Amino acid sequence: MAGGRRPAGLVVGMVAAFLLASAVAGCGAAGSGFRAVGSRIGDAGTRSHDLAPGLLPAGVRAVGLASDPATGGYWILKSTGGVDAFHAPWHGSLAGKIPAGCTVTAIAAGPRGGYLVLTSDGGVHNFGTPWHGSDAGRLQPGVRAVGLAADPATGGYWILKSTGGVDAFRAPARGSVAGTLPAGAAGAAIAAGQAGGYLILAATGGALPASLTGRQWDVIPTGRKVVALTFDVGPSAGVASILATLRRDHVRATFFLTGRRARKQKAMAMTIAAAGQLVADHSATHPHFTMITDAQIRAQVLGAQTQIESATGLDPWPWFRFPYGDHSRHAILVVNSAGFVPIGWTVDTLGWMGRSGGITVRTVVDRVLAYRQAGEIVLMHGGSDSGDHSTLDADALPIVIRKLRAYGYSFVTIDALGGFGPRVRPVNGQVRAFGTPWHGSDARRLPAGVRAVGLACDPATGGYWIL
Repeated sequence: MAGGRRPAGLVVGMVAAFLLASAVAGCGAAGSGFRAVGSRIGDAGTRSHDLAPGLLPAGVRAVGLASDPATGGYWILKSTGGVDAFHAPWHGSLAGKIPAGCTVTAIAAGPRGGYLVLTSDGGVHNFGTPWHGSDAGRLQPGVRAVGLAADPATGGYWILKSTGGVDAFRAPARGSVAGTLPAGAAGAAIAAGQAGGYLILAATGGALPASLTGRQWDVIPTGRKVVALTFDVGPSAGVASILATLRRDHVRATFFLTGRRARKQKAMAMTIAAAGQLVADHSATHPHFTMITDAQIRAQVLGAQTQIESATGLDPWPWFRFPYGDHSRHAILVVNSAGFVPIGWTVDTLGWMGRSGGITVRTVVDRVLAYRQAGEIVLMHGGSDSGDHSTLDADALPIVIRKLRAYGYSFVTIDALGGFGPRVRPVNGQVRAFGTPWHGSDARRLPAGVRAVGLACDPATGGYWIL
């Protein structure tokens, strides 16, 4: 991966917020980058026309980017539906006019000027370019419109759905990946290629397998003698020691981060990610989930996802842990609707109570061993909540690992749950070509937590870039 540089002539029809925040504004997170497939990489990229980071109000995200072939400028689509133009003509926007219950998901440049804005219900809204129809009112429940690409030959366009299906409007229908994506994978982006065809990028983030929804998982269902060590990182005094032990003993664990902690202690969060550990979602601000509304639950889960990914470059999807373990069946279903699977624990070591709470290293070790079983999920913490600055879980960790191994146990991350992660990740970064040449993809090449989010074609070479 060649991270930190912009590809020449960047032409993006649909890019996720991660591209805008990290690549365009020059704030690349750890692990971010792009891969050129059948194309060139150089520093002579598209010029930035008065674009400055930090200009968006709090709570407003940049969600799409399209370049104007006539001027070389570009348009940025914001989550409010607003469009900002840079050395390109402004034709209007959906600011204040987004259909109820929808979000804006993509912007695409019209072949002869102007642009099109896509909303999650499949609606296409034209500004300075012809309109040829849309999927508004036609999508099945749970299906979202996620990508939009204009056909330079006909002036029509294609809509990519989260299922991987493609609907064509005054453009040739070449095929799709509908029915080929496993649960947990989804269509991520579509880009117009040469010869009137298109390319589809797949990634993680699709609908959860039904087998994982409707419950909190307190044990990994397996007959194998495996244990998942998990760490909730609120207090963090012991994190450095924990990472050192895991590295020395060649163990991977799962770290549940709050968005607030990832934002305030970005260096620590990046260190966890750089160590190859799995990161997961522990809410944005650690509230009691049985005391907040459905909308607040979704905001907590998705807000933390954005903050963690921004801090670490890794997507915590799809694993989530309720703060304080406070949950109800309804809260579980709402978390599921946000695309996440709640993870509980088989045993809480109580290390968070600290020495002042009467806990010792022996207490921690004895509790883990007393609950040992196939698929045991161990809850540990990055430090103590008691204010005594003790790090009992960190101190006990070398003994816990040694004794569990002596009993014949090995260690896994939460990704082992039902084999879900290994089934989905080979699709992440996959590119399929329809009516245009294929030059390769990132399928099976992206590490855990790194998600393919954008696709752009090079009109000069016919190659493409994956973000």
